[in-house]
Amino acid sequence: MNDSKILDDISDLLQEERRLREHGVLPETYRQRLTQLAEQLDRCWDLLSQRRAERAAELAAEYAVMRDARTVELYTR
Repeated sequence: MNDSKILDDISDLLQEERRLREHGVLPETYRQRLTQLAEQLDRCWDLLSQRRAERAAELAAEYAVMRDARTVELYTR
């Protein structure tokens, strides 16, 4: 996966999040989906950050991997 694809995925996730939030008071299924979107966005941003760090260290960005949501959640706290 390249940076452009990751950024496209982030854009798609943000658009879906905006669409859901436009509904105002959200049913439980929407709230659950918003939680999933937030986790996926965190994972995408983490992957993009890893790739940029790899390049900054003059390493191959392909060494970056998509981490699981739990790892990213604990990492960002």
